[in-house]
Amino acid sequence: KASPERIISKLASEHVLRSQLLAEIASGLASDVGSLRETLEMTLYAKQFNLLYLAGAVRRVLRELEEGGFVEVEGNGLKATPLGKRVSELYVDPRSASLMIECLKEREEKFSELTYLHMVASTPDMVRLYLRRGEYEWLDKVVEDREAELAFPPPPDPDEYEFFLASLKVALLLLDWIEENPDDYLYERYDIGPGDLYSIVQTGEWLLYAASELSRLLGLYEHLRELSLLKQRVKYGVRQELLELVSIKGIGRVRARALYSHGFKSLVDVVEADEDELARIPSIGPTLARRLKEAVLEGKPLPEARVESRRRATLDRFL
Repeated sequence: KASPERIISKLASEHVLRSQLLAEIASGLASDVGSLRETLEMTLYAKQFNLLYLAGAVRRVLRELEEGGFVEVEGNGLKATPLGKRVSELYVDPRSASLMIECLKEREEKFSELTYLHMVASTPDMVRLYLRRGEYEWLDKVVEDREAELAFPPPPDPDEYEFFLASLKVALLLLDWIEENPDDYLYERYDIGPGDLYSIVQTGEWLLYAASELSRLLGLYEHLRELSLLKQRVKYGVRQELLELVSIKGIGRVRARALYSHGFKSLVDVVEADEDELARIPSIGPTLARRLKEAVLEGKPLPEARVESRRRATLDRFL
């Protein structure tokens, strides 16, 4: 019989510890270093690591939070700044917030879709993808051709550069997603499964929302519109012209593109359309056509369409 697997406290990861300490301070549960340590001393983390190690980790994280503008330290007193409180509310790693703020505030070149996507893909909160041997050459070429669009410059250290390329791979996946490339193409090109794609899309949407909220808080209003649009595009996996159509409940990116390609480019077009015209559109059919106008006018969800069984489920079936 196998022995039980050892449990390690999640606080052993500084990624988790940063967010936890900021949450303790922002919520008012810890107003000074002493109360913060008292709380941590009651955790599994303190039982598994000695108190000297714990004190050192707390000092490092507090220094980073202070330097990032998330926490004010006066003697032993601790107070979250407005920025720190908002970052805690957004459930974002403070280091992720620092990276996004650095890019949004200090980058002088024009932002493109790739810039914003590379920015969020470079954060500790983003899902990581492994690099296959054959991908290095392709990604190196992207760096060479589109370096001016990247959120951060390529680092000289080989290990850091590999992490940089892995982040770029995620950004390019999201870029292909919002350009409406089919799911099967994304699975093959990026060596991922449906769950990976779903997780990356969800995380990308969340981080783009967080970036827009940080822009609003810091007065970086020039980024708000683009971040808001990009968040919606990542959510639905569409080009900008389909955003109005995918707002219809039950109409995902495949049906929206079918409607758009047949001349129904807005909610008004759908409402004014003849049901027979809608029914002739692939993936719509008579049943959906009868309910489509009602869904637009009343915001009701459409009935689920019957889809032939496939060996492999894709996000297109659900979106």
